[in-house]
Amino acid sequence: MTSLKEKLSCLLDNPEWSNSDRRWLLEYLEKNDTSVLFQLMQEEFSVNTGVLTDMDDETAVRLLRRIRQQIGVGQKKVVHFNFKRWTAAAAIIVFLISGAYFLFIKRDAESPVSSGIIQTQRADILPGGNKAVLTLGDNSVIVLDESDNGKIANEGGVSVLKTDEGQLTYTELNEKPKEVVYNTVATPKGGQYHLTLSDGTKVWLNSASSVRFPVSFTGVERKVEITGEAYFEVAKNESVPFRVLVNGKEEVEVIGTHFNINSYPEEPSLKTTLLEGKIKVRPLESKGNVKILNPGQQFQLYNNGSIALNTNPDLEEVMAWKNGKFQFGESLEIAAVMRQISRWYDVDFEISGKINQHIGGSISRDVNVSKVFEMLELTGAVKFELNGRKVIVKAGKN
Repeated sequence: MTSLKEKLSCLLDNPEWSNSDRRWLLEYLEKNDTSVLFQLMQEEFSVNTGVLTDMDDETAVRLLRRIRQQIGVGQKKVVHFNFKRWTAAAAIIVFLISGAYFLFIKRDAESPVSSGIIQTQRADILPGGNKAVLTLGDNSVIVLDESDNGKIANEGGVSVLKTDEGQLTYTELNEKPKEVVYNTVATPKGGQYHLTLSDGTKVWLNSASSVRFPVSFTGVERKVEITGEAYFEVAKNESVPFRVLVNGKEEVEVIGTHFNINSYPEEPSLKTTLLEGKIKVRPLESKGNVKILNPGQQFQLYNNGSIALNTNPDLEEVMAWKNGKFQFGESLEIAAVMRQISRWYDVDFEISGKINQHIGGSISRDVNVSKVFEMLELTGAVKFELNGRKVIVKAGKN
């Protein structure tokens, strides 16, 4: 006969439950001793006459994680998670347990039932958002997330406007600039920003990144400089090529295309990934190594000067930050995962001991950091301690 542990192990590993699965579990919970699971449920919810209070996603994930730990479900070397998938699984478990629980207390009315559990709240940090600093040509500084919407400045024959959506747009006026004026937009850790340059090129900045550019493109080229990570959708102009200088190490030349550049100095390589069009990548200290990329290819310039061409990068992982989520590939070590979390939530981290497992999966960047930790801990590979803005990462039980 199938045991509760065996059935839950199967269902938790693949929470696409059939009606027969639900019926089996409900009947088992009604007819057998399930005091351990009920205890876990009571510790996560306020219980009053068998009716559960509303369950938020974080509580659901926490309950599911505790059930997994209780029944000892094994984990693979690389553990995948998906926030919606696991909260849905937890919600189904709570629904089934609560239904059986109601019957359970009816037939054992003399058993004491907790009327409420005081839960220890985990320290929390909000996700990042639209935060950036604009430095104008006269070196005056504007904190964009604190400034009013509307016109910010007129410089170099261009009007600078902050839109109601929190974006920055540069629009050329009917006047010829007397000189080339440069602006810089920089995001802090925990920040991101979207701007449209005067030629119509769109730039998305990830956290801890910057872009320096002329407010008006008047010469034979359109040249900008970046640090950190940025995604470009370049306005097409075949007579005036668009060039990106990256960390003083690499130059990317385009005519009209969509591409992403990840150049954080703490990462092992500078990655330029082409989504659409065609670009030419030239490492500044490596003569003769000019590469022309086609869509779906990625150029990697390693910190030791070596180069590589990846013809099959994970484009979903590359573009995850712009699409509002974390996407952790199977090859990522926990340190690489934590670097992404560190930049978005503005936290420092320390890895205590050796963690061999990798973690693959996705989660929204719109949730608080505690929810990210809940999801990662659900894999059993890691556990976290948050002290202020310092995160201690330790190996989990698996």
